Amino acid sequence: CIAQNLARESWLAPVLHRWRQEKIPVLFVKGAALARTIYARPGMRCMSDIDVLVPADLCDRAVRSAESLGGELRVPRDRWASTRMDYAFPVRVGGVVVEIHRTLAPRNLFSPDLPALFAQARVLDDGVLVPRPVDHFVLLAVHAAKHGLVVPFRSLVDGVLLARAEKLDPMEVVATARAWRAVRATAVWIAVLERFGLLGDGWRPARLRLADSRRVAGLALGAPWSTASRWDRVVRIGALLDERGRFVRHIGERVGLGAVDLVMRYFSREARRC
Repeated sequence: CIAQNLARESWLAPVLHRWRQEKIPVLFVKGAALARTIYARPGMRCMSDIDVLVPADLCDRAVRSAESLGGELRVPRDRWASTRMDYAFPVRVGGVVVEIHRTLAPRNLFSPDLPALFAQARVLDDGVLVPRPVDHFVLLAVHAAKHGLVVPFRSLVDGVLLARAEKLDPMEVVATARAWRAVRATAVWIAVLERFGLLGDGWRPARLRLADSRRVAGLALGAPWSTASRWDRVVRIGALLDERGRFVRHIGERVGLGAVDLVMRYFSREARRC
């Protein structure tokens, strides 16, 4: 992990430098941020890519800047429309994939306060921005929820280490989850961590403030899953949202974009035949 992370940092350095020249704020999130803050050594936190968040109105410029340095936007041919409307854009730079996020999840699922996320971010010694610890904990809950709780075990380790290392106040987590409309997702995330005995007793009152204990226990039972069918994942995502309307809008948007993808594939095949 140490050698891989060092290699990723070297490949990413020119891109970060260009973004700073163009005054594009960049917030490291998840593994790339946690490796710098809560782990004793950066190499202790393995990762498959580097996740960064940029302001939504600057996301296209950030992607173009990475491409100008030899980066390759990894757009699946069969998802031409849905990928371009997505919340994150994977760009391969050298030997590292940088996920450039314009928000934290599909736009209809949660409502994170992105300007506040940047305004309250911490600046590390190397100039890198990372989220405020409370925001980062809820961010991990949102990340698990948007994947239907199909996450690797290291995600649980991240949540526990973050809560312990930063001595998080559970009531601050409650307030942030409510502001982000991520109440149920955060309650289930806490319950999953508790089920493994990874959080102290002080978190139970916070969880009970967020959501009905029986419903949360049902959703947390068996999580995290290593695999799941697409339908099972969709059902879980819907159950983890605070408002049913958000799920309906999300499904409607994905179906619409999927239809555009089908049309684009059809015309692409026809063009190749001609």
